[in-house]
Amino acid sequence: MRRISILATVLALALAACGGVAETVADKAAEQVAEQAAEAATGDLDVETDDEQVSISGTDAETGQEVKANLGGTDVPDGFPMPIVSGAEVVDVTSVAIGENTNYEIVLRIDPGELNDILDFYEGWMQDQGMEIIRTEDGVLGSGEGENGALASVTFDGDDEIALGWLP
Repeated sequence: MRRISILATVLALALAACGGVAETVADKAAEQVAEQAAEAATGDLDVETDDEQVSISGTDAETGQEVKANLGGTDVPDGFPMPIVSGAEVVDVTSVAIGENTNYEIVLRIDPGELNDILDFYEGWMQDQGMEIIRTEDGVLGSGEGENGALASVTFDGDDEIALGWLP
């Protein structure tokens, strides 16, 4: 339960700090308010913003675990385990690390006419990882056990984007 409250705090802070505007007085004020709120809830956190990304880092006061979140931007982190399907454009990246576990969401712009082929691609990848698969008309969910103990998801937004999710 503590992990969920930290994640919720981090995401709320990121939303509060987002603005898409370069470092201005207002941005600095928003960062300070977000940092103060975070410190009250979870210990000492550092919040940084730029034109594309919000980065939050610090230590959970209760558990001592390191907390890092990066929201925005288009660079896929090196640790993201899922492949990016050919022809897709990365439009948003989110990662939240608590201790040694990192959760990811990568949003891709796709050609909606290729949705079934894309879902087939990710379903095959999940099967190769030894995951149990649930497939719907607009998504694929894979869950694994043991070394592959993670939850992988691909969901279509009904327009032209899919979200890749990874939760170890």
